[in-house]
Amino acid sequence: MKKIKIIAASVFLIVLGSSILSSSYLNKNCKKYTLTGCVILHKPYCGGAYPTDEITNGYDYKYCNQKFGIVTDSIDRKPVATFTTDDEGCFKVSLTKGHYYIYSASKLVSFEYFFKQNSQKTYNTKPRDKNCFKKWYNTPEFELTITQDTNITITLYEKCFVGLNPCLQYTGPYPP
Repeated sequence: MKKIKIIAASVFLIVLGSSILSSSYLNKNCKKYTLTGCVILHKPYCGGAYPTDEITNGYDYKYCNQKFGIVTDSIDRKPVATFTTDDEGCFKVSLTKGHYYIYSASKLVSFEYFFKQNSQKTYNTKPRDKNCFKKWYNTPEFELTITQDTNITITLYEKCFVGLNPCLQYTGPYPP
């Protein structure tokens, strides 16, 4: 009977010890780091009045109140975190160590839905081929590896007359 109590106590201590060790191991590997940043929208000069050198270079704007998702698998695209930029175009999220992809919310849907939403022809644009849309859909806005607190700037580049959609071709008219 004494042997059984000793064995039971030993098993209990082993289980308790390994539980404590694995708990501290998990807590160490699940440490959260702060990712902060701002999203900038760059708009190019698209013609019109005679520009100054400053105007020729285009303008940067705060990309305010826009939704994004952070994923670890660029194929599956299930967000591990999401954020909406504030009035200054900035954000703050907590993440564990790892490799991440940041996508605009419009790319966190199925490709079929994304294609339908972005390939509409208008009176002055026409869509390029479907491969262009697949490439755009599969390109994250930003890619990074988190190993410590990190601050980033994401710059999105508009194109003249079609905005952020690189798969629309502008058919005119052009400004004088």
